Amino acid sequence: MLVETRRTRSELVLESYRQEDAVYCWARSYLKGLQKAKHADSFDLIYQEKRIEVKASRMDQSGLWHFNVHRHGVIKEDGIFAYILRLEGVPGFEHALHLVIPAPLKVYTLVLSLRSLILHWGRFANNLQLIEPSLRKNKTKRLNAERLGILA
Repeated sequence: MLVETRRTRSELVLESYRQEDAVYCWARSYLKGLQKAKHADSFDLIYQEKRIEVKASRMDQSGLWHFNVHRHGVIKEDGIFAYILRLEGVPGFEHALHLVIPAPLKVYTLVLSLRSLILHWGRFANNLQLIEPSLRKNKTKRLNAERLGILA
């Protein structure tokens, strides 16, 4: 039986930075010129003056992903162009799934289930065309396939 231990604040902060870096590396492979924001900024990434907020979550024991959109109880989405939600532990996926969602969300927290992911949120999977319209959906699929070694 697996027993989950509570992680310290510093462990949670380090995990948050790791997840932000993973999203940055994933998005940078498609968005040339993507940059990390300064630590004091209210957003995480910037691409052609578009501010992008990164949120990450692992599936919990009840099969849900929880994302806090607020900062200290305040919804502050002014200037945010899009959110990239990183979902870890998606059944059937070896790697994390990224949802690229337009802002504003106008909610304090966002909770996704596998059902809502399939029925509603799935259309935002790898939706980098929102940030860079010149990326075509089939081009993104081809790049993913080439990276995985499916295509020559």
